[in-house]
Amino acid sequence: MAPALLVIDLQNDFLSPEGQVRVKAFPTANFLANIDQLCQRFPGKIIFVRSEYHSSEHYHSNPPLRDDGFRSSIRLSDSPGGKSTNFLHGTHQAKRRICVPGSSGAAFIPEAADWASRFAQKVVTKTWYSAFTSTDLHQWLQDQDVGDGPLYFAGLTANNCVLATAADAFFLGYRIRVLEDCVGATSEKLLIDALKKVERYYGHVLSLKQLVAPPSDICNDGSTFSAKYDGKRTLYFVNGSIPSWRVMLLLAYKKIPYHRKRLRVMTPVRETRVQEYLEVNPRGKTPVLIDEDGTVIAESMAILEYLETYYPERRTLPDPKDKAAHTKVLERFHESENLHNAFEDVELLFADDWKTKQDQRKRILDAYRNTQKELGFWETYLSESEHVAGSSLSIADFAMYPNLAYLIHRGLDLRREGLDRLKEYHERWIKTAWGRDALPEGYEKVAKTNLIKKIYDGHLEMEEA
Repeated sequence: MAPALLVIDLQNDFLSPEGQVRVKAFPTANFLANIDQLCQRFPGKIIFVRSEYHSSEHYHSNPPLRDDGFRSSIRLSDSPGGKSTNFLHGTHQAKRRICVPGSSGAAFIPEAADWASRFAQKVVTKTWYSAFTSTDLHQWLQDQDVGDGPLYFAGLTANNCVLATAADAFFLGYRIRVLEDCVGATSEKLLIDALKKVERYYGHVLSLKQLVAPPSDICNDGSTFSAKYDGKRTLYFVNGSIPSWRVMLLLAYKKIPYHRKRLRVMTPVRETRVQEYLEVNPRGKTPVLIDEDGTVIAESMAILEYLETYYPERRTLPDPKDKAAHTKVLERFHESENLHNAFEDVELLFADDWKTKQDQRKRILDAYRNTQKELGFWETYLSESEHVAGSSLSIADFAMYPNLAYLIHRGLDLRREGLDRLKEYHERWIKTAWGRDALPEGYEKVAKTNLIKKIYDGHLEMEEA
């Protein structure tokens, strides 16, 4: 198995000021510099691809050719992505022709021509969106012992030729890697949507830095990510994530030093999905704690129990000999997930189209009402004791509190809801040293995306009626 890089359609019609189609959206202003660096440092075969699009009559008399047994994008309507990606098996046949054979628009831009002459082991001219359609690319890759790759993708456009070629490669059995800062599209939305499709259906999206400087730095603290144990107690977390927040609170309370590694999930590249992280947690979820002895623990509730077991200082579980107290804490500890689950559908308010979908509005309202009901249980528990499972701070508080704080960040008004004990409980938490230490970035006040306000303003109720 050997890696190969496909650099697609760096042609005048896409990139020159006189081109028929101007690509405007790049994740970085250094797009061409990134391609240059990529070509110089890529550790495998490099293939440059260019398009030549003919008139419609040509395609009617020249149907696409593919290798025998190729479960290709000719049937993309039956494949991941469904009908929304069915166009990828086609070619450019619009009235405004681009990359006309023999035209200046079909030529590589000067930089790409230079890179192709210096670095490429092969140049492929394609007439369809996919570089595997009616070409010898697949056979050439196999003759070069590429095997299943992985294949890396750069070039234009992310939502057409790059995606079509990557989809075909997926069905041929290649492992897919798209370099998010080495592709572009005609709009930012098309670019982001294409990268999401790759990540969801076909392979992985990663950055140039992750490729050329492994092990990859996928964190925000200036340190290098490695799936290999490095002797430091390390927590991989997502800012504002309730599971991550729980663990950070208990680490702070127990005064356990650790190395923070924040992963980004709201960018075109979801850092929890890159291969290096998947080697740590194949589910691609956070948090993950790697202890000093190399022990790896995933799932927030499991990590809390691990910390309580192996770091008994400042205990948060009653002595098992006190069976009633111990049982109550464990019960409330796991009960905290009910609150987490209750408000999950409230987050459908993040979607742009919730106002137009009756079923979504109903799910949002049901989730809000279930959240109110669930909060009522916790209000009752606090009427009985200072903490959610008794008179002492316990592991149940660390499991439950981030759920409450997240709802407040999203606009829940505890006073308006008549939840005075929960309001006082929250105010006590934010004054603690561990509460301040573990507070997610940007959580000092209600978020601009105030989800609950949309419910308070009555939009869903009125439209439902």
